[in-house]
Amino acid sequence: MKRTKTNTELLSRLMEAEVYLSGTKYQQIVNTTMNLFTKHKYKLCEQELSKLPTPDHLSMEIIGKLKDKKHIYTTLRQICRGKKIHDGVEEKIDGFTVAKGLSSLLTHVIIECQKGNLEFRMLIPIIQERLNEEIHNSILVKNGGE
Repeated sequence: MKRTKTNTELLSRLMEAEVYLSGTKYQQIVNTTMNLFTKHKYKLCEQELSKLPTPDHLSMEIIGKLKDKKHIYTTLRQICRGKKIHDGVEEKIDGFTVAKGLSSLLTHVIIECQKGNLEFRMLIPIIQERLNEEIHNSILVKNGGE
């Protein structure tokens, strides 16, 4: 029973990789993992799958690319920490700042996709979900994130 669950989880990860990483520089790894899975070589399949980027890896990569865009880079770092420094005092980051930062991040992810770096499309639904939550919880429901 555990083996089936593991194989189902592995297949789910493979399908996600195929959706988001097909047509990218990771295509060959995706093809190899699918081939290994169909041949029931699950351990090798998992090893190959571990070579693919994760959303965390891609997030760090795109944030790194934004270092020269000081304002957005600073905002994204504040979002990661959950705090900002205003007049030398550390305070909780507000909903407007989070929404602006996530919106800018989404724009830059789309720009990367437009440049042909389609692996970043993996981040789109994650950013959209977080942005929608932030807009709903901090801006719409709480009257402007106050």
